[in-house]
Amino acid sequence: MGCRQYTPSSNVTTPESNMSVLGLLRFVRMSFRQFSYALLQAVSQLDEVMLQHELGRLVEAEIVHRRGVPPQATYAFKHALIQDAAYASLLKSTRQQYHQRIATVLETQFPETAEAQPELIAHHYTEAGLNAQAVSYWHKAGQQAIERSAYVEAIAHLRQGLPLLQTLHETPERIQQEVDIHLTSDSL
Repeated sequence: MGCRQYTPSSNVTTPESNMSVLGLLRFVRMSFRQFSYALLQAVSQLDEVMLQHELGRLVEAEIVHRRGVPPQATYAFKHALIQDAAYASLLKSTRQQYHQRIATVLETQFPETAEAQPELIAHHYTEAGLNAQAVSYWHKAGQQAIERSAYVEAIAHLRQGLPLLQTLHETPERIQQEVDIHLTSDSL
């Protein structure tokens, strides 16, 4: 069975975010293999009725699978090729806005996820071009990986943060962050 045609009901946007439902779903697909209704609602800031309507249409068009019932539902995209098409269809500035929105929402509304997966927040801040925020999370991800004895993963996380530091103005705080990351790396 292939995907049925999906056309958004309208170019649904909110004044706060100016994000279309389809655009947001394209972005979510490139960021997550599966996602919760709660995360999508928090990131999109869309009216609950409209969000449920559009998600229902995506389920009906066989683009996503739904498990559970909103607001406890989770969604997973049916076809991997949708990820490539979704990524290619978004402008870089739009992707950066979505990455920033997701990082901020995860930090503020899903702190348990931010604590357990700092590399996820780091990735979103990096892709948003917010290097100062990203560096702290890459460092934290490296430290957590060391605590789990996942040394290869720790090195990878720390190496993600170091080049980002070079893009920041040289301040005492930035120098301290660099020293901290090098000390963490040297402990491996």
